[in-house]
Amino acid sequence: GQLGLDKLKIDTGGLVDADMQKSLKAFDTLYADFVAKAVNDNNQLKVSALEARAALEKLFSQAKTPAEFGSLVTRLSDAVKANPKDSTLQSYLENAIEARSQAEMKSLNSLVSGLEARSQRTMALFSRSASIALAQYNQAYALAKVSAELNNDVGASSRLDSNSRNAEVAVAVQSANLQINSLEQVAARKRQLAQEGVAAAKASADAEIASAKSAMDQRIEAFSKEVDEGKKTAAQLKDYRSAQEKDFQEKTAAPRAARVQAEGDAARQIRQIDGDTAQQRAAIAEALYKTLQAKANEALGQYKTYSSQVIALDKSISNNRLDTASAINSLQRTGMDPKAQLQSLRDELGSIQAATA
Repeated sequence: GQLGLDKLKIDTGGLVDADMQKSLKAFDTLYADFVAKAVNDNNQLKVSALEARAALEKLFSQAKTPAEFGSLVTRLSDAVKANPKDSTLQSYLENAIEARSQAEMKSLNSLVSGLEARSQRTMALFSRSASIALAQYNQAYALAKVSAELNNDVGASSRLDSNSRNAEVAVAVQSANLQINSLEQVAARKRQLAQEGVAAAKASADAEIASAKSAMDQRIEAFSKEVDEGKKTAAQLKDYRSAQEKDFQEKTAAPRAARVQAEGDAARQIRQIDGDTAQQRAAIAEALYKTLQAKANEALGQYKTYSSQVIALDKSISNNRLDTASAINSLQRTGMDPKAQLQSLRDELGSIQAATA
């Protein structure tokens, strides 16, 4: 009573506020009169098209919870089936379906907000720790890089750059994995909540149906005793039983519909959860791919630079070696006769050609 649970009544979409249920039932009656073109004692229409639309707008504005929108969807679906060419009803049905979906996701998101907040704190802590570690690594890398370049050590410089890239890639991969793990935890919790929701809705509907069945059986049993006592006839009991069963079907129509609706709602919610999760997972993967692609392009550019430097260094060493050999040969030719000098020049030219081939 203090929590207001006594004001909730089961309807086709689940538990709804008592006032909302009254509005829904009033709309059922009003729309039935509108479709049947019912007239009053003055031979005037009980409900005009404008009045039916106004009632629908009021009902739509009154709905807030997933269950209330679910009940509204059920009634609008029946109305559209009866009037498939009515674009206004079709539009309201589409709007109600979308509003129900948003209300369901809002409800689920509010339930997992604590888990999401904890995951975000974990991500923030990882990001800070990774940033500090990378900053410390980059300081050491910068000093080692300067030393390698001063010593003209191309190989060491290349290894340092490669290690720096690998460190950044490792952080990006770990960050992506952490995001995906967090995403999957939240999605798993949402699926669990959706499944628990359908179980609770079915249990509530079953309890109401069982209660109505028990009450009906008690009334029939009491009537049967009167038959045994001779106060009622068997024919009257048959009619009474038939009336009670009809009343039972009418009273349990809403919980039976709610039971079926709950299963459909859970399946739809899980599909949406899976779809949203897949989109977010794809976004994380795309961001990681772009990071890896950028680092790969950076590595390719540095490889080309280092290759050019290595080629230039090898060429410089080769030229220095040839220059040194040429100087030595020139000194040796100073004491040779012309024929020996000619042969020495030929040998030197052959060596140069072989070295530069």
